[in-house]
Amino acid sequence: MTPLPSSPSLSSPPMGLPASGAARPSRLMAGIYHDIGMAAVAIGLGLPIESLDPAAHQSVKRGSRYIYLMPRRDDAPAPQTTK
Repeated sequence: MTPLPSSPSLSSPPMGLPASGAARPSRLMAGIYHDIGMAAVAIGLGLPIESLDPAAHQSVKRGSRYIYLMPRRDDAPAPQTTK
């Protein structure tokens, strides 16, 4: 049986993102999407943010700020259908 290739941890930044310096806009957006996703999962699962490793903790904090700053939708929600 062959060993499975190691997968990146869930808290690591997306592959290909530079640690610092100028980044292409697509890589910048990938980092933002990663942070928002981390925050959404942490909030959805009710994880205590203080228990996360430092990199995940910072990612969740950044993602939470992005979620807070997102514009609110003014349109009404879709009507619910009953069966």
